[in-house]
Amino acid sequence: MFVAAFHDTFFAYTLRLAFGSRFFPHSDERELPVVWHIMRETQTSPRHSIQLTLNDVPNPDARSITSEATVIANTPAKADSETGQDALLIDWYGPTDPDSSWKKAWIMFQTCLLTFAVYLGSAIYTAGLPGVTSEFHVSNVTALVGLTVFVAGYELGPMVWAPLSEVPQIFRMPIYIFTLAVFVVLQVPTALATNYGWRWTIWEILWLSGLTLVLLFFFFPETSASNILYRRAQRLRKVTGNPSIKSASEIAAATMTPRDVAVDILVRPFSLNFQEPIVLVLNVYIGLIYALLYIWFESFLIVFVGIYHWREQMLGLSFLGIFVGVFMVIPPFFAYLYFVQEPKYNEKGELKPEERMPIAIVGALIVPICLLWFGWALRASVHWIVPIIGSSLFGTTSFLLNYLADAYPTYAASVLAGNDFIRSMFGAAFPLFADAMYRNLGVGWASTLLALLACAFIPISILLYKYGEMLRVASRRARHDYN
Repeated sequence: MFVAAFHDTFFAYTLRLAFGSRFFPHSDERELPVVWHIMRETQTSPRHSIQLTLNDVPNPDARSITSEATVIANTPAKADSETGQDALLIDWYGPTDPDSSWKKAWIMFQTCLLTFAVYLGSAIYTAGLPGVTSEFHVSNVTALVGLTVFVAGYELGPMVWAPLSEVPQIFRMPIYIFTLAVFVVLQVPTALATNYGWRWTIWEILWLSGLTLVLLFFFFPETSASNILYRRAQRLRKVTGNPSIKSASEIAAATMTPRDVAVDILVRPFSLNFQEPIVLVLNVYIGLIYALLYIWFESFLIVFVGIYHWREQMLGLSFLGIFVGVFMVIPPFFAYLYFVQEPKYNEKGELKPEERMPIAIVGALIVPICLLWFGWALRASVHWIVPIIGSSLFGTTSFLLNYLADAYPTYAASVLAGNDFIRSMFGAAFPLFADAMYRNLGVGWASTLLALLACAFIPISILLYKYGEMLRVASRRARHDYN
């Protein structure tokens, strides 16, 4: 169990690279004489699937892997289009395959921690703005350039790294590790100084992201199915001496030229963004929500320091309303998933993307309510807890990303990278005029303007709920076969 915790992680991969397969061996690298015998000695038809039952495998370790393991699945036959020969297609060993039966809750926790550690950087910078303006003698708008550049990194990075993670020959897990390591290292020069103050916020990012890096290095496994099966095919070719053993992704990649790969990595996220109406409309809407959030962060400085006369060191506490709101919505959201949404799943465990829209419609309605509450409750005569309660509602409004992943499962990484590009572009640009807008219009009317903008996008969720399936069927890239 202890060894399994490190299986197929970056730590295990590093040891295997340095010392060979005796460290953290895969199941097919252990002593499985029957499997090897069949694959070496049997001239298997490409249309035949070799099945091993529990009684066929004498090794107790192998017996624990699966009760009925599919070693090579070849129905229908697959052909190696590059060599013209039939290929034996590698698949999972069964439902308990150790390479696919990950602890999903543990992986989800690490993914959430990684997301939190990286995206905290944009929000926490806002709390240090007064210190930046004071030390460098610049205006609020100039100080916000740091936030704009930071968020622009969110915009550009996923456009390359996310599609790259879909290439079967490339690990997904090292992309997480290397990019996070660069993120951690770049915090050090910013945080180091002869005194603290606003730099404490950068230190907090450094501590959290550094801890996350260590955790992922030792415990985050490879989760790309195409890469796992690609490497499994490589191992079995080495073990059996049979060059026709290949994975499906390997066969598909054999027909691709370097130009095709470059187009997939660099062009596809942009083409999906602007050629698919569903993707474009949802990305613009989610980008708007993202922009509203960043504009809002800027208003907190004006409100709680200017109106309620909080000390600058206390400004970060004003964001706790959003934090609490996110956690408060979890129980009713889970109840909705269990009692309302789960009965709508089909026998394959799949859900039509449009079935996710009712809760998104509710979230779309809450956004303008939240903005109006926050904007017009801001009076010196009104207790500060009232606008903070209003801000807590914002954490209940983001339910649209699942629709994109469900509608475009084959291109999920590219679609979500495009979404990241659009929303980060909005998030980088909008804060630059936030200070002028709030000071010239006043917090109440500025919030009203943003609320009206949010209202203009409410019909998107309703229209997708009603006509989303029709749009998916009309698309060449969206999935059509949900029953």
